[in-house]
Amino acid sequence: MIKMKVPIMLDSYYLKSFDKSATSNNSLSQQVYDYILQGILNNEIQLGAKIPSSRNLAVLFGVSRNTILSALEILISEGLATTSIGSGTYITNELTQIQNDNTLSPSIIETGNNLFRTRSHTGHFALGLPDIQYFPQAKWAKAMKSGITSALYYSNKSGHLEFKKQVVDYVKHFRGISCTVENIVPLSSAQAGFDLALKTLLKDKSTVLLEDPCYRAIATAIEYNKHSCVFTHAENNTYSNAPMANMAYLAPSHQAPLGHTTSTKKKLSAIQWAKKNKAWILEDDIDSEFPSTQILPPTLYSMSPENIVYIGSFSKVLSPSVKVAFLIAPASIAKNLNQISGITGQEPSVFMQSAIAETLKDKSLAMHIRKMKNIYSERRLQIKQSIKQHMPFAHIDENNHSGLQIVIHLPETITDYVLIDTLRKKGFSCKALSEYCYKRTMNGLHLGFGNTDVKNIDNLIEKISKSCII
Repeated sequence: MIKMKVPIMLDSYYLKSFDKSATSNNSLSQQVYDYILQGILNNEIQLGAKIPSSRNLAVLFGVSRNTILSALEILISEGLATTSIGSGTYITNELTQIQNDNTLSPSIIETGNNLFRTRSHTGHFALGLPDIQYFPQAKWAKAMKSGITSALYYSNKSGHLEFKKQVVDYVKHFRGISCTVENIVPLSSAQAGFDLALKTLLKDKSTVLLEDPCYRAIATAIEYNKHSCVFTHAENNTYSNAPMANMAYLAPSHQAPLGHTTSTKKKLSAIQWAKKNKAWILEDDIDSEFPSTQILPPTLYSMSPENIVYIGSFSKVLSPSVKVAFLIAPASIAKNLNQISGITGQEPSVFMQSAIAETLKDKSLAMHIRKMKNIYSERRLQIKQSIKQHMPFAHIDENNHSGLQIVIHLPETITDYVLIDTLRKKGFSCKALSEYCYKRTMNGLHLGFGNTDVKNIDNLIEKISKSCII
């Protein structure tokens, strides 16, 4: 009998419960990837285990070999698997497996002032704005009309039931999150959700971990609620050395402002950090509807729902004026969150909840998202091409894979905030990268392209280039 140097995943694991779904919105590669990931998360697949050959996996899963190869590529890119020439593919031995201690820091329910709200800009390359000219007006009007009867009454303080049902289905199909209506907390904005979490989940003078660089509004809200911030570099590939804190604010789908997508390996270390510190993680799923990759990595909430509060919003999908967002939280605290949001008036308009529920139910919102994803992908490609042509002295952050924004790193001879002052006088609303930094120095531009017509991008990038003093 030959002794193996590493454990081999038993074929029976694959046969146990894998069931490819013809009705799923996810590709077969995504389903294979998700299945193997769950085996790792549930500790059913040993770290360092050798993965069977792609041919054997294709037979076991009942799919093509190309499907298996695509799933394995994602596992490798996410840091979950490694290859050894002549030996095969293995589950990474350095992964942090999740422990089952779900104890969290004690929480209290407080009241307090609302967050400061930053003024939005509408100039060239403004940040955080979708393209309003594609707003589905006819379908929206129909949705508003369909839901007007139920919207005429006072809303339930825990939210419009049909809206919550549709959100449950929406996050299941588009983000792989399994939850119930008891986990949903409707809110007027993602910012309101952040404020609510700070007030209800933390004691006085708690500490919140942020990635550096990050949005100033987030740190301002933390300090305004009388908490303090600690920082870790956004590019670090693990949270194992991150400072202790009572909560972490993370945006793994689209790190703000750098736009990086957090690897699954790094997410596992974040979950373990939270459990070790008995801390909450506030997961802001910024711009996740518009990835530039075919397979979107799992959310933190889907990996460890016990200590994660997930924030979703419809403002980038439709319009900032829609003012509808939601939290997904453990049922044990969602009830309190719903009660406090109702008392403080942070719940969204029942008209808006009803209308969005209708667009989710008739799939018109899903069709709109697919349409806009193609439009924004075209703009992202154009802006990269124009930067390479007109600004060869600048560096495009190639790790920026999603959302409606892009980061350009500038040479030291160009000071970003000086350049921004010049550009604002010319009608631009982009920001200096240094504005987001706390414990470090970065020099560059942060551009939003959601509201910028693809036909104007090349000309606008040329204007930026001419404004640079090298």
